[in-house]
Amino acid sequence: KPWSTECDDSSWVAVSVPHNCYDLGKEMDRFVGTVWYRRKIDIPQNLIGKRTVIHFWGAFYRTDVFVNGKPAGSHEGGYTPFAFDITENIRPGSNIIAIKVNNILEPLDIAMADWWNYGGLHREVFIEFTNKAHIASFHITSELNDSLSEADVKFDVTTENAEGKKLAVFTYRVEDEKLHHFDTVTTTIGGETTIVNLKLKNPSLWSPENPNLYFAKVIIYDGETAVDGVGDTFGIMRFEVRGEAVYLNGQKIFLRGINRHDEMPHGEFPDAGRAMSEEERINDFRLIKELGANAMRTAHYPNHPYNYYITDRLGILTIEEGGPVRASLDDDRLIDKYKQQMREMVMRDRNRPSIVMWSIGNEFGGDKFLKCIRELSSLMRSIDTRALTFTETGHQTVLEGYQYVDVVARNEYYGWYEGTANLQVMSSKDLHMAITTALPPLIEQYHAENPGKPIIIMETGAEAVAGEHASSDERLKRGTEEYQNGVLATQFEVLRKYPYIVGVFPWIFADFKTQRASGTCQFKPHLNQKGLVSYYRQKKLSYFTIQKIYAEIATQQNIQK
Repeated sequence: KPWSTECDDSSWVAVSVPHNCYDLGKEMDRFVGTVWYRRKIDIPQNLIGKRTVIHFWGAFYRTDVFVNGKPAGSHEGGYTPFAFDITENIRPGSNIIAIKVNNILEPLDIAMADWWNYGGLHREVFIEFTNKAHIASFHITSELNDSLSEADVKFDVTTENAEGKKLAVFTYRVEDEKLHHFDTVTTTIGGETTIVNLKLKNPSLWSPENPNLYFAKVIIYDGETAVDGVGDTFGIMRFEVRGEAVYLNGQKIFLRGINRHDEMPHGEFPDAGRAMSEEERINDFRLIKELGANAMRTAHYPNHPYNYYITDRLGILTIEEGGPVRASLDDDRLIDKYKQQMREMVMRDRNRPSIVMWSIGNEFGGDKFLKCIRELSSLMRSIDTRALTFTETGHQTVLEGYQYVDVVARNEYYGWYEGTANLQVMSSKDLHMAITTALPPLIEQYHAENPGKPIIIMETGAEAVAGEHASSDERLKRGTEEYQNGVLATQFEVLRKYPYIVGVFPWIFADFKTQRASGTCQFKPHLNQKGLVSYYRQKKLSYFTIQKIYAEIATQQNIQK
């Protein structure tokens, strides 16, 4: 009985949370099943009676929590936060928290595609103590006028047990890593929801070039005593889909994109996991920024929340994905699970200015599952105002599904899976001809099927083993850096000709671990090497080519402004 207070855990393995299963030994890397965690926590008498909540930022996949031998709550889903009120479960002195995590996926579970099943507590866990009067949520939105010279900022504060108390909102500019206070608004709490409005003249707008941020702090006062408070950064900007183009702060933009899996190597392959340091995360995003990318898609699940604070600070427009990936969506029970994941994702990340679009899924069958598309898009429209998309494979017919979202997104791999898949060696000239001949009709088909909507090529690319090079331009061997470089360079040559293509996102930033031993990973089992950088973050030839292309696109856009 691992949940029991009487359980002898003296022989258990000690781990730091968050942790990677590989840290427990190579044999645990492919472990699928149940793991238990136990933690003894001493709680002083002065915290008993406080509202006490245990928070989880991510546990894969099913989680059951016990406090002092009694159930405290259960959650399903691997990448979104959840929390349980354990006020009545705790006692002064020693407390035992036991957590059961199971990463077995059943047919009606949120499916994984071709990435690694990292089970367990792969994100942070913490306990929060607050007064009975507390802030339950803090949502910040802003609306710019037509000239972008004035912003109406709305602070939407949900409180509990605080009626009649004073609420104060302090607003700051973030400049040179310092906070500069410029406004305070106070009001009396009249119910669960309190709206505080702020009018900002000549706001500093957020953009990839100038990721200007503000900070807001909200505090509940009982008389002159602060009883609870929270704070968050926010940005003021306008991202719009207009006709066949996208605009940021009134300027037409091209999304110079990249995809990224939230995974980090920690030793010799296959030693990797989702737990990583802040420095490791920041380094990845600095490499993305150095690439010249102004946009990123999370592949294919809600990433660690810290990632989006980094994209806010560095100025990286983000498409956050949280819907189905290669799933069969005929059952309402499964659709409801995706709704829960999407709702939890939005509630967590809705204050992040860098998130400009939500993706409700990837390669899940298009028009075969219209009910799911309709229900997910309807849910998202009801809880947020950002643009919506979903991505389908190159040859999947989607005639109706894209009517429910704002942007058409397609994955195509001409030069890799399509057109040249059976050729192990070819000249650079033949590779160029194969792509330039076959790709234009497909792009024109996408446009004909969904006229009036912008199109993003959300995935394209080829594998390259870092350090493997072709002998000459006449003999480009699949898997060499030159072959990958030729595919991506030619893809951009074609795609940049179409005005309704508003972004391209090469697959992928870094090589990553896969469930499959072949197919998507043709040169090393369980390692997809389509990254612009290697598993160990070594830059490949294509990184520098994309860097040059993105610099050209950025220069062209600046000239057109």
